Amino acid sequence: MYDACRKIHDAGVSINEFNPSKNVRLREDNTPFIVGFKYASEHQCSQKMKLLPADKIPHEVDFGCQELYLIANDMQFMLTRKFDQRY
Repeated sequence: MYDACRKIHDAGVSINEFNPSKNVRLREDNTPFIVGFKYASEHQCSQKMKLLPADKIPHEVDFGCQELYLIANDMQFMLTRKFDQRY
């Protein structure tokens, strides 16, 4: 789900008030998709770090994008490594 949210940010949209229990649905094949863009807004994402699965969580300011940081934290992902370029 995090990757889907990041792609939405890369497209210039902030979901705002993302909540998996409200914004995630399953297709018939059980693949998830995101719904509920009532509070969405234009967004220039400032994410500075790539999401990886095992390390300590950095400070929010070091990560960059507040919304993606909160989503990753809520989903209990771990964030690591700075990258010079967006991915």
